[in-house]
Amino acid sequence: MGPHNILASISLTSRWTGHYISSMQFVLLPICYARTMRLRAALLMCSVAGVLLLFGCGSKPAETKPAETPTQTVQVNLSPSTATLMVGGAQHFQGTLDGTVSDQVAWRIAEADSGGHIDESGLYTAPQVPGTYHIVVTSQADPSRSTTAVVTVKDYKYTFVPLPDSPPDRLGLPVLLHDGTVLSVAVPTLRFDPATLLFKAEPTTVNGGSATLLSDGRVLLCTSGFPGTGCQIYDPVSFTLSSTGSMSVAASGYSATRLADGQVLFAGGTVQVCQICNHPLLTTGRTQVYQPSNGTFREAGPMTTPRSGHSSTLLTPSGKVLIAGGDYLAFWINEGCTNVCWPTIASAELFDPTSFLSSPASPLTVSRTDAGAVLLPDGKVLMIGGSTGTQTGATQGPPVASVERFDPSAQTFEQVGSLLVQRRCVSATLLGNGKILVLGSSAMGVPSASAEIYDPVTNTSMQIPDMLTPRNCSIALRLLDGRVLVGDLKPELFE
Repeated sequence: MGPHNILASISLTSRWTGHYISSMQFVLLPICYARTMRLRAALLMCSVAGVLLLFGCGSKPAETKPAETPTQTVQVNLSPSTATLMVGGAQHFQGTLDGTVSDQVAWRIAEADSGGHIDESGLYTAPQVPGTYHIVVTSQADPSRSTTAVVTVKDYKYTFVPLPDSPPDRLGLPVLLHDGTVLSVAVPTLRFDPATLLFKAEPTTVNGGSATLLSDGRVLLCTSGFPGTGCQIYDPVSFTLSSTGSMSVAASGYSATRLADGQVLFAGGTVQVCQICNHPLLTTGRTQVYQPSNGTFREAGPMTTPRSGHSSTLLTPSGKVLIAGGDYLAFWINEGCTNVCWPTIASAELFDPTSFLSSPASPLTVSRTDAGAVLLPDGKVLMIGGSTGTQTGATQGPPVASVERFDPSAQTFEQVGSLLVQRRCVSATLLGNGKILVLGSSAMGVPSASAEIYDPVTNTSMQIPDMLTPRNCSIALRLLDGRVLVGDLKPELFE
């Protein structure tokens, strides 16, 4: 191999490495000529030496690899960390994550099915068995990271307990909000927090003859009486009040029922037909549906029977509304009354939200108004107590003790039991254990503190200790945790 071949070999290597080595050629050639040119091994060693020298001297320094960022530990947070509920009560838990861009969590109950039920949003429903249960929330990004809340589930003691720190003298129309607090619609407007058992003044004053919680958490407020027809929307998060559509006619004694699709059915009531005439008022069979999507009222087909003071119950799973009982305004001219009178009604009907029409159902076994109506877990409805007969002037018809049950499949009523006490203006509240708290006085204008528990399985009733305050027409609202807030005068708590 000649010197040109040696140069070619080194030049070829330089092209392969991409480095400039012309100065190295003049260093290596004298060394290689000093050796015998007959030894190919020596030439090869020279070539290798040049390449090694190239990489050892004059090559670019190796780039330093940046240090890796330490992996962050995912932190799982759960609020609240503890909760106390009645059997069948509920609590909304909130799980949040730190140290990860993902906010996805998974929920489970350590005791599995025996510990109740929790949905994907963190809404937990307690079982029917008292005890201690554990709610576990886990990061979906890192399933090894989780935390636990402890839930104590208690059975009902069937007692009334006072509220601390001077509760208000009167409870307005109570609305259970999505966050579990209660809006008292009245002047002044208050907010009750079940966690602290305290009432606080609401920043905005709201009032109305009816108050209906909408699907999005806002409250629909409508007037009751004459001549008002206006309605408003209250946002309990931003504390803002805004106008919305108006009812087509002013009325009192109507019912307002939220339908399965979020619309609100307004049915019946007493309307004013003239301001100065012999018979200025009239019981109506008109129905209207409020549409939250556009804030307007839509006329629906009339009820089969005009009525006021009736019950209105959303049935599941059909989505129809059972309208039952009530009374109507009559005059001596056509009813044989010596003055204005209010005969009670036994008829019932079903409103269909798909057709916006009502159809008759079999009548009640006893005509009644101001009765309690309770939707049972099996989809049937209990009608409890109320007044029957005819109210004339200030004299109301006799109170009722009977209890009857409506079967949606047969569309019939049957008498199934009786209260221990005849009660008018009934408040009936389904408890978390499936039994019913029944309140109501036995005589018009005579307050009563008595209370009883009705069992819809055995159709028997049990006397319980009295309320702390005698009441005429009680207001009762089951809280999210299963306890019951009782008013109207001097609110108290049932647990």
